[in-house]
Amino acid sequence: MTEPTGRAKGGLARAAKLTPERRKEIASQAVATRWSKTRVQTAKIPKPEIYGIRFDPMIKYLAEIAARKEHRTLANFIQFTLVQALEQVKLGHGTVMSESYKLWDIDEHDRLKKLAKYYPELVTFEERELLQDNIEGVE
Repeated sequence: MTEPTGRAKGGLARAAKLTPERRKEIASQAVATRWSKTRVQTAKIPKPEIYGIRFDPMIKYLAEIAARKEHRTLANFIQFTLVQALEQVKLGHGTVMSESYKLWDIDEHDRLKKLAKYYPELVTFEERELLQDNIEGVE
């Protein structure tokens, strides 16, 4: 077998320092956490969406360097950076991120209704038509 490297080496060193009781305690906590999540809870969590983005080659290269510096994948670095930006963009009395509790819903149509309710000026023409079609379809 090959010699462990990187994180694997650190994990083995940490495990060697732990007492058998502490290792058992950590494992028990992990099992309890894993099995405490019900299927209903995990079923509602949406899968991450895949989105193709075109980058200027220099920006992509620099983002890859920044991601390495932060010990992140490029995708994780982009998501992290977007969250930071969402915390700065003003929306209503807060930021896009702070208003997310009012705007987010797992159901896409419900999200659109919330956006129309709280920020009608941000609804596109196509979204207005979708909302109107759904209102007329109910009547």
